Amino acid sequence: MKQKQPKLSKFRSTPKLHYRVALMAPRSQSCNRLSFGNRQVSQKLSLEVSEKSPTESFNGDMPAQAIETLQKKEAEILSRCEGLEKIKPTIRDYTRGIALCAKSKQWQLACNILSRMPSVNVSPNTITYNATLNACVKAAQWEQVLHLFAVMPDLQVSCDTISYNAAITAWSKGGQWQQAVNLFDAMASANLPTVISYNTTINALGNQSQWEDALKMFDTMVNEQLSPDVFSYGAAMNACKKGDNTWQQVLSLFEAMPCQAVSPNTTIYNTSIT
Repeated sequence: MKQKQPKLSKFRSTPKLHYRVALMAPRSQSCNRLSFGNRQVSQKLSLEVSEKSPTESFNGDMPAQAIETLQKKEAEILSRCEGLEKIKPTIRDYTRGIALCAKSKQWQLACNILSRMPSVNVSPNTITYNATLNACVKAAQWEQVLHLFAVMPDLQVSCDTISYNAAITAWSKGGQWQQAVNLFDAMASANLPTVISYNTTINALGNQSQWEDALKMFDTMVNEQLSPDVFSYGAAMNACKKGDNTWQQVLSLFEAMPCQAVSPNTTIYNTSIT
């Protein structure tokens, strides 16, 4: 009498299920069109499915309960993936992208990102503009700095200390010391100047041989109870060197540095002895 062959499980003939559908199925193709801000989320979902799906270790004799559990997991992953297409990059994403452009001096790309924001209903704010200004300053694109600074009020974007400092730097580098001083005066009326603001304006005056005005601004900084740093002294001393018979002012500044607990650097020493 022949021994009966055991019946094959109804699951043995079923090909292995692959649950990487989060990136393969037509319903999730929208995930591949996500912007850079959401791509990591999509990749995370794909990795989650790959790691948590037990189909790699299961054989054909998969219990019905396990099949049901995996199908629920598949539906959950697909639902989450389809919801990603509704997520759009935030203003923080754009600002971070512009900041990355600044690090590599890609000022044109930074300006391009800024200009595209309104088309996706994301309004740039002061921080976003400052990041773009910084990209232009690092690339020495002074005209672009001044253009961005000029359009900020028209777009109802507030200018802060960083914005003003960037514009003053642009005027200074362009040799327009009067414009730099006018902008500094506008800052002063809003109580915005910092040590950096003073340093930049003193540099602008010194580069155009306006050493008397540079010294007055240095004195104003001290009177405003702002502590001059080594760059403040360097800018003032450099301005004095542009005048005639001003070596006494240079030495006076040098001797005053210990009183402000400022240590001279190599540039300061060179300025004081030449």
